[in-house]
Formats: sequence, C-alpha cells, structure tokens
Amino acid sequence: GTSTWVSIACGYDHSLAITEDGKLWAFGSNAWGQLGVGDNVDRSTPTEVPKPVGVTSWISVWAGAYHSIALGNDGKLYSWGWNYYGQLGTANTTQQTSPVAVASAAVMGAISWVSAGYGATYALSTDGKLFAWGRNDMGQLGISGVTVYKPTQVPLPPGATAFTHVSSGAQHVIITTADNHVYVTGSNANGQLGDGTITTRTALSQILRADGSAMTGQGWATDNATYQLGTSGGVWAWGSNAYKQIGDT
Repeated sequence: GTSTWVSIACGYDHSLAITEDGKLWAFGSNAWGQLGVGDNVDRSTPTEVPKPVGVTSWISVWAGAYHSIALGNDGKLYSWGWNYYGQLGTANTTQQTSPVAVASAAVMGAISWVSAGYGATYALSTDGKLFAWGRNDMGQLGISGVTVYKPTQVPLPPGATAFTHVSSGAQHVIITTADNHVYVTGSNANGQLGDGTITTRTALSQILRADGSAMTGQGWATDNATYQLGTSGGVWAWGSNAYKQIGDT
C-alpha cells in the first residue's frame, strides 16, 4: 500500500514482483526455495526477498518453472530455487533458498534480458552475446554437449552478428538475431519448433515460412507452443493446441 508495482514474473506456481523502491517480493509455492526467502514454506501473501551483500535494489526479475533469477543494481545476476540441472548457474546442483550470485559474471558482462524454462536459463548481454546453462538433454541450450552448470556462450548462427531476444519454453527455445531472423532448438514433440516436423533439434535451426522465406520478428515460447510477433505485424503460433492455445479456432 505504500509503493507501486513495476514488474512481475511468474513461474509454474510461484510469482515475484518488484516495487518502485527496488524491493523484490515473492509469493506462491516454495517447495524448492523458489521464493528466495530463506526457507521452503509457501507464502500466500507477498514476502520480501532479502538482498545479498552489495545489492541495494533489484532491477529486474524472471521466473523459471521452479527457480528464479534477478538482476541486482550491482550488475550481477542472482538465482535461487530448484537446481537439479544446474539451472541456477552456480557451477553445482545445490538447491538455494536465498539469492546467490550466478557464476561467470565477468565473462557475461552487462545483462539486458533473461529467460528461464524448465531446468534451463538463458541470459542476453547488452553487446548481443547469449549465454545458457542448465538442462540440455533436448539440445535446448543451443550448444553441444550435455548439462551445463554455469553460463556458457551460445555460438551465433552463420552470418549472424548478434542475438537480440530469447524466450524459453519447457524444453525448447526461440531466439532472434540482429537481422530479425528466428532460430529454434530443443524438443519438437508437439511441433513447437515450427519446422513442419516433430523431430527434436540439438542445434539452432532457422525457421522458414512455407514459401521458403525467412520468418522474422520476436518470438515467445510457452511449455509446448511458440508464438511470434512478425516485423510486418500479425502474430504467428504453432505447437501444442491441446487447450486451443494456438487461437486458430
């Protein structure tokens, strides 16, 4: 009642929000410590998340399925909650009930955007680099290999100069480059990669329209469906339609 809400992030069953005074509040399920309040007790009303040493206010917050990521005014990313796949980026798989610093801060540089999915996290730097960590069994990180426990740089597709946006679903991701081309990787069991197949991809693949032209614009991923706001207007959707989430009927 004494401050204005300025941003909010929602996971599977927990929510986080920042007020204009730079405080971070959390509520909902807390079985994995995803509220960041130092315990595993659920909260039905907003509870303040403690600030780590060196942080006097929170700038941004993002939520994965059962983990959370926030940017402090010290320029560092902090994470907490479920960490089975190393999605907290702390170089281990230890669950955290309070904010801890993400590793490789110096390597990543200034962060402008984060997207978190089911056991995976992605961070976009202000100079167009993309870093990913966590679950990679479906190739959803866009890098070769298996699970990654700390931020690892995602290689650019041939011809691209920078990444500009990233959005993660449960086990797939959609990424936009500086030329507005769109790339996907990861699980495709529901056609959520939009390539006309249900074949899982383990490397970044460009999305093309039916006529072979490049799909352009900013994409957004949900659990098993994907949406894109085209540069010429209009919204495209593909993937699971079990609950009519594609909006075509």
